[in-house]
Amino acid sequence: LIVVERIVDAVLGQPGARLLDRVAIGDGVHRPVQFGIPLEAAYRLDMIITAEHRLLAQEGHLASASLLSGFEALAKIDYDRAGTIYSTLFALSIGMERIMKIAVILNHKAANDLANPTDKQLKALGHSITELYEHVRLIGAAHGLADGWFEARSHHYDALEALSEFALGSRYYNFDQLTNGKQHPDPLVRWFKVHIQIAEHVLSHRRLERIMGRARAFCEARGALGW
Repeated sequence: LIVVERIVDAVLGQPGARLLDRVAIGDGVHRPVQFGIPLEAAYRLDMIITAEHRLLAQEGHLASASLLSGFEALAKIDYDRAGTIYSTLFALSIGMERIMKIAVILNHKAANDLANPTDKQLKALGHSITELYEHVRLIGAAHGLADGWFEARSHHYDALEALSEFALGSRYYNFDQLTNGKQHPDPLVRWFKVHIQIAEHVLSHRRLERIMGRARAFCEARGALGW
């Protein structure tokens, strides 16, 4: 999100957040003189309210709604209800992919006189969350954002890799198993591994054993075989 904000600043030629706060968007009309916006900046501001850029705004709403619903679903994951895991992975992977592609599009605009990338260029980015993340990391570095990124082999990056696997194919895992199709990791098992690695890192051994003991007792009482 910080990368997107920095790129907006570059596109508008001045701090985007302050400038956008002065824009009347409710009726689709901006009044630069009323808000004290310099004429040159006002011309650039036209991009915000055109049909083309309303599409970008709508894409932003989609990305933010997906991320917010994904975070909410993440807090409610119940491994006895597989749907809670699938909905979390769908929402987070869609939100992550789209917010990063917005960053790529805005960066292209900033570097190419507000021109959009071609359909071929955008499709070449694919659906890999990790590859998109590395692409946006380079964009961030070009805008002075070199710190705060997830490093390989960290718990954060492992979560990104799980989301990337889901976006690239494991979302079709059940169908693939039924049809002997492509082999992808079981997303339920994959996310459980992410979950348990985080738990092992942040919880004490005693607390973790108590939790796992209750989980084993729950499964045994129902004849479940576990993972």
